Amino acid sequence: MDQIIRVLKPNGVVTAQVGSQDKRPKQVENWKDVFNKNFGNATLDRVYIPSFDSSWNFYTSVNH
Repeated sequence: MDQIIRVLKPNGVVTAQVGSQDKRPKQVENWKDVFNKNFGNATLDRVYIPSFDSSWNFYTSVNH
């Protein structure tokens, strides 16, 4: 995360695929903590992927 912050421009956006709440809810929750600790503004998006037959989650934050 330090390297991402180092190269991310001010107001730059970072998005990461963080797993599936359907299959590993704790993993998704841990990623929220990482994003909020480093950026303080994590937002979660959930996308259903038919070929995986589950929803996948993505956290996005803005570097302020």
